[in-house]
Amino acid sequence: MRIGASSACREAPSHRDLSVTGLFLVWHGSTGIGAPLIWDGDAFPMSETLWLVRTPLDRSRLYHSIKKQLPPGAALLVAPLTDSPGGWPKFKALAPGSLSWLKSDGKIEDVAPARGSEPQKRNSPPPPPFRQAE
Repeated sequence: MRIGASSACREAPSHRDLSVTGLFLVWHGSTGIGAPLIWDGDAFPMSETLWLVRTPLDRSRLYHSIKKQLPPGAALLVAPLTDSPGGWPKFKALAPGSLSWLKSDGKIEDVAPARGSEPQKRNSPPPPPFRQAE
């Protein structure tokens, strides 16, 4: 199955051992590519060009699989992550549900919907504006 900015993924071929998966952070520099990327495994879009990917592929095979789908000369980064809370990246202001996806072992149906957009109450007033010393 082809995907773009959605969290659905193509199933990996049955000849691969799906019980052994790696977690990768994938970034590419091609915004607005014509065809959506095809992943071998589960993937979650943190932004248009930044993805978390759980796959039975090793880093090299994942890299080359994605590289073939991008325009020639496009920037690409595939970085392995340790798939435990201590090995997950720290991030903010990315797609809602990114951390939930990591916690759910990539089962997108387990990801809770994003919180409402209501402003959160503060316990204390905001700090005063910064004033440079004279």
